[in-house]
Order: sequence, then C-alpha cells, then structure tokens
Amino acid sequence: MNKYPIPEELQQAYSEHLAQARVVAARQLFGLAILLYVVFALIDTIAIPSVLDAIWEIRATEVLLLGAVLWCTRYRFFTTYYVPIILVSALLAGAGIEA
Repeated sequence: MNKYPIPEELQQAYSEHLAQARVVAARQLFGLAILLYVVFALIDTIAIPSVLDAIWEIRATEVLLLGAVLWCTRYRFFTTYYVPIILVSALLAGAGIEA
C-alpha cells in the first residue's frame, strides 16, 4: 500500500525530534501562561479590588496547576500523554478565565 516506505530508523529519529520539540514548546507555553496569570493578578488590584480575594484564589489555583504541568514536562510520560495534557490544561485555563 505504501508506495514509498520510510526507513524505520528515520521514523524513530523523527519521532524523537518531534517529542523534544513538543516539550520545548510546552515549556514555553506554560511559562508564558504562568507569567500572564501573575501579571493579570497585579492588574486585578487596580481593576477590581472589591473581589480581589476570590480572583486571587482562582489565579493562584491556575498558576499551581500550570506549574505542576510545567514540572511534568521533565518526565518521559509527558510526551506519551502530550495531547490529553494540553487539552485538559487549555480547558482548565479557559475555566479559570471564565470564572
């Protein structure tokens, strides 16, 4: 069926390269997300001081969760479960923004 078979060693090398590229991209993504949550927490003190406690609880929870995922990028299982981890992280971040 495959007219141009790709050698196994080339496929393996590409998989390893792709896994490493995903880890680098995820670290940048989660680092930026954490930075943005912290910056917006500072802006909250000016914008909405009346509900500061509730907002900071939500932001702190988000930062802790994103920090935990950032820490997980150091381990091999992250590349195995990359897509579900990114999906759940995006949903949690969206829920934190919506809350």
